[in-house]
Amino acid sequence: MTADQHQQQTEQQLQATDELREYEYNKQVVSWCDILPKRVSNDLFQYLPFVTKEHETFGSEWQQLVCAKVGVPPECQKRFWGERGMNLARRAVNRRRNTTTTAMKNKFIGKWRSGVCLMT
Repeated sequence: MTADQHQQQTEQQLQATDELREYEYNKQVVSWCDILPKRVSNDLFQYLPFVTKEHETFGSEWQQLVCAKVGVPPECQKRFWGERGMNLARRAVNRRRNTTTTAMKNKFIGKWRSGVCLMT
């Protein structure tokens, strides 16, 4: 085997290893994306009902808390947060806030219509 053939074989092995890592990462991302909205909505909403720009930045306490709840390893957090995590977390908080607001509004309207809240 010549040096060129050996180098080419090594490059092919490295490419196959990179493709396998990417495949495994993508499988993990799918599971993290399934878990994230539920965890944010159920477990973390009470701590942060509004997400601001400073919460969305990588390295913020919010980002670290969300990634820890979902189980994203530290070496994957930056990529996951930038690609999908930040948007999913923001949407989950917004949906939960909208649901809570709508429920409170409907409860008030129901009491008002039933005569419990009489305005004199």
